Amino acid sequence: MKGMKKCITANDIEMWAIKEHILAQKILPELVYKLIHASTDKVDSNNVPAIQSSGYDGVLVAGEQTNYIPKGKSVWELSTAKNAFSKFRADIKKRSMDPLGVDIEQTVFIFATSTIWNHRDNPIEKTINNAKQEYAWKDIRIIDANELARWLESCPSVEAWFSKIISSAIFTSHIDTFIECTINYCFSEAPLQIGAVLSCGDVQIPLSHSDLMGILSDLIRNRIKYDSKKCTMHMNNLLITNISEENFGTLQGCFLEMMDEYLARLKEFELKYEVSGFVLVDNAGYKFELIKVEKWFWDMMIGTADKYDWGNGVSPWHIFQRCDGSIHVNSSTTSKNKKFDAGEHMLFSGMPGQVFVDDGIVIYIDFSFYKYYGAERVAINKRGCWGVESAYRWLINDFIPFVKAEYRCGGNGIVSDYHNYEKKLIPEMQAYYMTGYAPVTKDEIDNIRKALIFCLEKECFEKDIPYIMSKLNIESDQNTNDGKAVNKVMEYLKSQDFIDKIRQEGSNNHLADDLLRCLCVVTDNSQGHTLSPQIISLIHNAYLKTLIDKMKKIKLIEKYKI
Repeated sequence: MKGMKKCITANDIEMWAIKEHILAQKILPELVYKLIHASTDKVDSNNVPAIQSSGYDGVLVAGEQTNYIPKGKSVWELSTAKNAFSKFRADIKKRSMDPLGVDIEQTVFIFATSTIWNHRDNPIEKTINNAKQEYAWKDIRIIDANELARWLESCPSVEAWFSKIISSAIFTSHIDTFIECTINYCFSEAPLQIGAVLSCGDVQIPLSHSDLMGILSDLIRNRIKYDSKKCTMHMNNLLITNISEENFGTLQGCFLEMMDEYLARLKEFELKYEVSGFVLVDNAGYKFELIKVEKWFWDMMIGTADKYDWGNGVSPWHIFQRCDGSIHVNSSTTSKNKKFDAGEHMLFSGMPGQVFVDDGIVIYIDFSFYKYYGAERVAINKRGCWGVESAYRWLINDFIPFVKAEYRCGGNGIVSDYHNYEKKLIPEMQAYYMTGYAPVTKDEIDNIRKALIFCLEKECFEKDIPYIMSKLNIESDQNTNDGKAVNKVMEYLKSQDFIDKIRQEGSNNHLADDLLRCLCVVTDNSQGHTLSPQIISLIHNAYLKTLIDKMKKIKLIEKYKI
């Protein structure tokens, strides 16, 4: 096993910080210190202590501005936490409320993180703009792993120093000569994770859950390629040379077989614990967020649970066991509540929201509840131990109305509902593939074209035709009536020129996005269209199945990627 990457990438930095978390906490401040001094010699003061210390992680006074360093005074917060968005919100809120003597209107706040900022709902630019509206810092900046990698590229001496430190974590496993490879993999249950060992002759390469999630995600996106000239394949951090195309196909097939079994188990896991409709607020700790409530309402909920502790009575609502700061539903044998069996039901926890100041309390279910009480060995149902969906329904439909009645509370109390109700598939696909997060092949684009033609032949969509013509760049003639305009669109979609355009451009998410937007408007029955659910289902199965399956697989893998 040998070989090392020449350039440090954002993925390398993030992987190193995950695998060597304790070391990363020590090295990240030193890395930033070295990058600052490699970028400018006009530094009046550079104080970068360890991350764990009290106060700011760094205070800098620079005599000039560079790409990453502001002129004048700046304070730095450094983080190796996996959830960079939450850590940023917590740090800037804390430092804004108590700036430790710093004049924030004359100081730049900089947050540097070893993770890749991949918060789709809160990208860096939006997060910074929201923070600027909320806090009075001179400027606010975020440097994530992507920016750190670019900064390192501009400072070769620092990159060489850093590469030696992280080489053991980002080492590219390199097999010189491909012998017959075998993959032995195993699963751990509750939470479901996978590990594997790739054996090639005498070489054995352990692959962690994180490694495998990267490989499987790349497989679905068709990012793992075979270089026929060099006879090499490169997937995630695995490089194999002198491999024939036939053996490449065999190895790829092994990973695909593993993926199919993992996805099948994931679906069973989600079904058993009723978690498919919920987002992981912490995918490493398996915390599923349910709703966000006002702080005053959370206090009422806790107060109600404490009041109806089963040691205080035997009414149908005396089903709680006092648990400081949480709501522990645990029926006693003496409870008169005939809906539930005696025993553990659920533990609801709360944590402060971190989007705005005083942003309420996020109520979540920690999967450790199931492990602690051995619930993975018992049936999960509405009478016994609740799945996440059942717990959510009880919270919304039973407990919250009861709390409002107890306190005669007229306010809503609920700020946000995090339950992901089933979405319409075509709009969901359009929003997903628009981002370019996964490629759309030319065959898949052609199938979207066929689906749109199918819809236009089933029903006349005159009012949508101007929009469709604009998305497809079809010239509109004001003298053309609606019927002729529909025919013009149909002729264009069926034309050899348009088919050739698809074939020539190949994978093109922009063209797929335009076609999916057109398909959205003609399948939206809320706009007065009359395509039946059966017809919509037929479109899904006949034309869009590969796109739907790909999206669902990637979303499921990404959800449980640690």
